[in-house]
Amino acid sequence: MLAAGAVAWLVTAGQLVMFRQSQGLPWLRLALILGLVSLCTLHSALVFRTPTLKNHFNLDKD
Repeated sequence: MLAAGAVAWLVTAGQLVMFRQSQGLPWLRLALILGLVSLCTLHSALVFRTPTLKNHFNLDKD
């Protein structure tokens, strides 16, 4: 689910950047911030692959 959230952030960022470009507004800071939000969301999905969290949340597929 977190990986899907990261993709959703990227889609939203793309739409907002296109809108701001069409209006002649600054867009680079928006793209950087939402790109980093997407990266952090994706990174949080990878944290759940650690053995400690797999055990804590009972995510082992054994």
